Amino acid sequence: MDVGALLQLARQHARLTQAEVALAAGTSPAAVTRYERGRVSPSTDTLTRLLAACGLESRVQLVPRHTQLDAHLRAAMSLTPEQRLLQVEPQMLWVIDRLLCHKVPFVVEGATAAVLHGAPGRVVWHTIAISRELADVQEFHRATIGTGLDPVDREGLHRRRLHPVDLLLDEECPTFDVSGMLLEVRCLADPDTVDCLDVEDEAVLLRSLDALCADPFRNGVDATVVQRLRALQPWAGCARSADT
Repeated sequence: MDVGALLQLARQHARLTQAEVALAAGTSPAAVTRYERGRVSPSTDTLTRLLAACGLESRVQLVPRHTQLDAHLRAAMSLTPEQRLLQVEPQMLWVIDRLLCHKVPFVVEGATAAVLHGAPGRVVWHTIAISRELADVQEFHRATIGTGLDPVDREGLHRRRLHPVDLLLDEECPTFDVSGMLLEVRCLADPDTVDCLDVEDEAVLLRSLDALCADPFRNGVDATVVQRLRALQPWAGCARSADT
């Protein structure tokens, strides 16, 4: 693990300066610079404090070696995209179907996109991006109104006084409870970093594996799994470019 690169990515993710991280972690800006450049390795306690200053934490996780991981990925990629998503969250497949029926412009993002690409594993919250044009936001609301679409925070606490349409127009990444499933709705952007996948005979746009790897924290993905999936992508042949 490149600790320096990890710290730099965490700080950039939190949009903090080295001085701000140093102040919150109880160290000096010069020390943060040395850690990020790999000149000095922080202790476990210091690393924990630096990540906490960025609103993050590290978790040690035992993962299969590549030979075993590749077998898991090939098993997942042998399924259809809808079968992969059904194993993780059937409700999300219903949301995608509703958005397609209502012709709402959207891109599947984050860990949900990784699952559609073929990554196995649990998804804490699902993510899509939609246009913030008023007509598209209203159509999104009509497409999902049968679920209740209750505004919540990331911990699942309800914000019932807020109307979904107003929230989508006012906030960059609001989160909703969709029949028990947490759904983050981002602003539609970066059309050049998407792939196109057939889901139930419909073309669905999803964030590319390269884009998911570029910011694993924001996308809620395991970078190791996505990198191996990207390496195996030619074998799978499961995604095609958005412009084909």
